[in-house]
Amino acid sequence: MFGDEPEALSRAVKAFGELGAGVVLVVLEEQARNLGPVPENVRMARDFPGHLVLRSSDAVVHQWQWRPAMSALACGVPEVACRCRATGSRWGGAATAPGASTTLAGFLAGYEENRVAIASALDGPAQRHAAEVVCAEMRRGWTVGVPGGGS
Repeated sequence: MFGDEPEALSRAVKAFGELGAGVVLVVLEEQARNLGPVPENVRMARDFPGHLVLRSSDAVVHQWQWRPAMSALACGVPEVACRCRATGSRWGGAATAPGASTTLAGFLAGYEENRVAIASALDGPAQRHAAEVVCAEMRRGWTVGVPGGGS
């Protein structure tokens, strides 16, 4: 999720852990090794297809790439997109315009920024509603939030 930047991933995991949310952390084996110990409420799913847990998820935190962004939106799940690459896909932030996503400067975002963004995705009815609207729009033939699409 955060490439080889374990500090950025660690801040997000710590924020989830302290909010008391149940967390399934889908990571590569190398990321799991670099991360070290995680809070008790965090389960690591190593090399696991993340889309299989989306329908039962309350929020998704990802690295601002189109695949996890579109997968979350297709399931109507609010997201926190941590832009951890200088060359992130423009589609990774496509949900930001309609309000279904919060985008953080992943490497630069501190613990408190992560905590606030994650709490909003978990508990913010406006962000959940926006994700559901985008999901419904995608099923009809997406125009909301797409560059050059409707408003």
